[in-house]
Amino acid sequence: MGTVQSVPDYSLVTTYLHKLAGRESISENDPFWNQLFSNSLPDTAAVISKLQQNEVMKTFCESLIMNADVSKNFITLVKVFLSRCSELATSVECDNVMYIWQTTNALCILRNVCLSLLENMAEEKLVDLFKCTHSDNPVICQLDKRAEIDHLNNFIHRLLDIVIDIPLSTLTYALHLETLNCILVLLSCQVFLSSPVQPIYDVFIHDVSADEANAFIHRLMGNFVKQVTNTSCLISSEKPSKEHSADLMPTISKLSSLFTGNKSFEKECKPTQRATSLSHLSSLIILILMNYGDKDEGSKQINGNVFKTALSIICYTPTSQSQQSSFFVDFSRLYSTLCTTIAEECGCGTLLLYYLMQCNQSIQAFILSKTEIDDLVLPILKIIHSASSKVSNHVYMSLIVLLIFTEDADFNKSVHTIKLQSVPWYTDRHLTNVSLGDVIVSVITRLLYLNMRQHFDGYLNTNCLAALANMSQHFRNIGVYPAQKIFELLTYLMKQYDRCNASLMLPDHHSLDSDHPGPSTAQKQTLEEVIKLLLEVISFCLTKEILLHNENFIYAMLQQSHVFTMLREYVMFKDDMLVIDKIVAFFLLKLEEQNLLSQPMTVSQIQIIISDSAKHMPEFESQKVSSMKFHYVEEESSKDFFIPYIWSIVFNESGMNWNTECLKQSDYDVDV
Repeated sequence: MGTVQSVPDYSLVTTYLHKLAGRESISENDPFWNQLFSNSLPDTAAVISKLQQNEVMKTFCESLIMNADVSKNFITLVKVFLSRCSELATSVECDNVMYIWQTTNALCILRNVCLSLLENMAEEKLVDLFKCTHSDNPVICQLDKRAEIDHLNNFIHRLLDIVIDIPLSTLTYALHLETLNCILVLLSCQVFLSSPVQPIYDVFIHDVSADEANAFIHRLMGNFVKQVTNTSCLISSEKPSKEHSADLMPTISKLSSLFTGNKSFEKECKPTQRATSLSHLSSLIILILMNYGDKDEGSKQINGNVFKTALSIICYTPTSQSQQSSFFVDFSRLYSTLCTTIAEECGCGTLLLYYLMQCNQSIQAFILSKTEIDDLVLPILKIIHSASSKVSNHVYMSLIVLLIFTEDADFNKSVHTIKLQSVPWYTDRHLTNVSLGDVIVSVITRLLYLNMRQHFDGYLNTNCLAALANMSQHFRNIGVYPAQKIFELLTYLMKQYDRCNASLMLPDHHSLDSDHPGPSTAQKQTLEEVIKLLLEVISFCLTKEILLHNENFIYAMLQQSHVFTMLREYVMFKDDMLVIDKIVAFFLLKLEEQNLLSQPMTVSQIQIIISDSAKHMPEFESQKVSSMKFHYVEEESSKDFFIPYIWSIVFNESGMNWNTECLKQSDYDVDV
């Protein structure tokens, strides 16, 4: 059925758009709307140049706005869509494919017009179109103000209702996809406008009830967890029928192509991204909503955000069918999806994991209890390891998630019991038969070394050392390589500190070539802080209980003992060296007693003596078990980081065309 494709009729497309944007009013009952929504619009991207497409959209929007006060056609389009929403549930029950198809096309037009307005027009234009308050009579404007604002309010709530109430199936997949696209566009007022359009902002923040937010977040989480796809929608290009209800997507795609042009960001989605686009859009919208809303001291919501509160109350799927609730999610499936998403190096996966662990204690506890935690941690470590000349936001977020993991003592213990045959992505050295803990230590020390060589990023230093400090109190059977990395890093830092200190003492150090500036006082201070923190990390390991099971750590410390001679030359490190000096002296004495310093011995022989000596090591006066734990605390100004970062991911991964030249800020990392 329907195997013959119709020849594209571009004149028909132009005619419909011209009439919609014209000065002539079109009533809600006019057959024009069914004709517009039913037309199988051609894929103009294959025939018309990008510039022509852009001109079509530009002309259409300009005409629509200019004539809106006369024709009222935009607000009529909104009303037609809202009236269709009231019959949508019944149409789905009756498998009324044509009705669903037409409603989806109507939403596609609305979405693209809204996006063009947000990108190119003044802030009040979009709201004015929904209000349509262009009467010269101020009394009429005032009397009609509440009803006009409700058009926008109702529009947003109907979008939420579609996501919440309309069952997801092959028949409704395109409708859900277009609905989430439209919500995403409306939320973009956060970045395209100098300040969010207040009516749009107010609806999402103040007019959405807790129950509505709970149901909406639950549906989005369900989409993400189940990785819902509708690959059949991607194959066919026929007009829809009951037998071919999967053919909605091509038509929507063709309609949408009319509204794309020669923009600063325009790229094709990967096939895998298309197949999971509903899941991907769901996770993107969750991330955006986590940063909507302001702190409200009188509110019971998390920072006045009903969506963040909704994420916090999601629970694990109960075993009893009688206890089913709309706020339960299968945590096992969620964990598997997170592992898969993060393994694909998808930025939204790492961010979603961060928010889930920050907002939901049940999810955090479940993740940390997993015995196969390496499935999640290894992809995170791979992202951190990828840092080179530029430390990306993705690396920052991965490090923060890792720090949150290390706040858990059981996690720090378990990582040393999980053995890995190989770590193929670790390029510095061929790692085989190592523990997950060894890999974590190796990756963190590598990042610290890179940062201190190139960036001197204090925030990165703090998080790296905090994670190491949390782990160091639970080191067990740490490998030779990670132990060496710790003391090699300390040696490198001390050499840099020596050079920096010597250079700053020269009388003419300020007159160096501007192209090759010398070290600054700030760099010296940073080096000093990092060295002191690293010495603190080492000191945490020097309890008898830890050293009994870490002869490789002791061996590496003795092997690099010359660095402690360098440290003793500086008064500021004296207190940090108290325990270290005693431990080093104790083991050196034991080696001397065995005459190991005067004759060559193998590493294994030395380690046997070290292991035996550790059993008889006394408890020194200043040696004590540390109960210190470093916690990640989100800064009050965290939105300044998260909002640009999240929207950068949206622009790169949503599959929509965004004109990023219209952004009101410049700190967005967009692939162009």
